[in-house]
Formats: sequence, structure tokens, C-alpha cells
Amino acid sequence: MLYHYLITGNDHSRKAFLQLTEWVRNFYEGSGTLLGVILSIKNRNQPGSKNILTGKYPLDRGTANYINALLDKFLLTQEPNSLYHVEHIITNTVHPLDKIDTRNLGDVEVSWFYTVFFQSVCRYLQTKEELSALDPSFYYARDSLLHYADWMVENEYPYLQKPEILEFPNHTWTAQDIRKVNILLFAQYYSPSGASAYSAKARELYGYIVENLSQEKTRSYTRILAILMQNHGAIAYFDKLDQKPDFKPIQDYHPLRKNTSFVVIKNALLAIISAIKTFSLRRELLWLSHRSSTIAKFLIEKP
Repeated sequence: MLYHYLITGNDHSRKAFLQLTEWVRNFYEGSGTLLGVILSIKNRNQPGSKNILTGKYPLDRGTANYINALLDKFLLTQEPNSLYHVEHIITNTVHPLDKIDTRNLGDVEVSWFYTVFFQSVCRYLQTKEELSALDPSFYYARDSLLHYADWMVENEYPYLQKPEILEFPNHTWTAQDIRKVNILLFAQYYSPSGASAYSAKARELYGYIVENLSQEKTRSYTRILAILMQNHGAIAYFDKLDQKPDFKPIQDYHPLRKNTSFVVIKNALLAIISAIKTFSLRRELLWLSHRSSTIAKFLIEKP
């Protein structure tokens, strides 16, 4: 929708894009209704949902798509709030001192899409660099990226090297490996030292992808092609760069504090109080109607 608007100037596409972005925001942040808050509290530990009691977002592709939607909105509107929101999401998803072993990244079927998240972080870093806004938020995201990239150098491998842990061990997984290549190349670029280990690991994985897909009969399948078309080109891009800015060394950070019972209860009460302050019966009924066609039929006025 965004690209169609930028190419054609069609205002219907612009409005549709903004509505979709708002839908994504409501999915994670809620609609502000009392019923919505209660449901969010109930579903706080559901995979893929923001934990309303801790403020933490899931490390997955949904959060990545949320960030990309906000970056698209910034591209269109140039409103700083969109970037501030991205920074809030990144801060509440990863930390430069994360204990990565607790993230369960070894369970590929459940957590492979952490790579999609860090690709969105790389896009954020590019946006900030284009704005010459290398501020603390930029370095927080950069240092989180490098922290996870260090883990990748030591622990990542081509997915199909362990087919026994995959439900469907096909070459779509080989195409997905290219996401790791991109992240590691961005890590090398944004590293204050150049960190050749990132580049070496990226090129090792890339060589595996080329060798295996060039001999694979399914390489022309739509899903594989779609992944490659979306993600290919990082090696050529970075190889053509003559120089890069002098980025600051990795910054100092305080370890994350655990959320105490007091903090969790306080956050629940604040969310409920906020919803009560803006309570609207019509909004509550509208919220219900979006979740039940029966309720929509009897409670919502027909135009």
C-alpha cells in the first residue's frame, strides 16, 4: 500500500496503509478499552503477544513486522513519534546484556524468526544513520545487535545440518539461512572494530546457501524465490562500500532488573485505571463486535 501510494499518489492506498499500521499498533498496544485490557492481562503469557504486565514484546517476526510498519509510517509522514515508538519496542524486546541462553534460540521451530526481528533492527539503524542521529537509542539497538551477533558466530549453523529437529526439513530452510548472512554483515558494518569474525561467519553461511541451492531442484519454488528476492544482495552491497563512519565503542549498560510482584501488580492497576478513565460504552461494544458476529448483529447499529 505504501509503495503503491508513493508510485501513484493514490490516496486510497495511503489511507489503507495508515489503517493497517494502526491495526498492527492496536494488536500490540491494545485499543484502550477496559475489556481489551482485561483480555491482555489474561493472555499476557501467550506466544506472540506483548506482556502488558511487564511491557515486554516477543522476540519474533510479529514484533519485527510491527517495527517495519512503524518505519514505513515514518518514511511516509516523517513524524518522530514513529521512530520513538520503534525505539521503545526495541528497548523492551532485547538488551545488550541479555542472557541469550534463556531465549531458547536452539529450538529452531519456535525461535528461528529472531533473525527477522534483527533484520528490522538493522533497518532501524540504517534509518537513524541516514538521519545522522547516532544517539543513545541508536547505540542501544546497535549494541543489542552485536551482542546477538556474537552468539550467532559461536552457535549458528545452516538449518538443514540438523534436519532431525525440523518438522519439514526442506530447502526453504536453506533460503532462510540468508537472513543470518545479512544480520552478520550489518554487525560487521556497525561494529566499532570491524569484527572480521562476523564477515567470516556470514560468508561461510552464504557459501553453503549457494552450493546447496544451486543443485536443488526446488530452488525455483515460490517460497524459496520470495525469501531470496527479499533478502539477497547484502554481500554485494557491503563489498561496494568504500568506507564507513567511525562508530563509538560498545557502551556500558546496567543489567536488566527483574520485574517484581509489586511492579507487575502496579502495571496491571495502571492499565485498568487508564481504561476506566477513558471508558466508553460504545467503544466497549465495538470491541466486542469485532470478536463476535452475533454480538455485532445485535449490539452495533446498522448504517
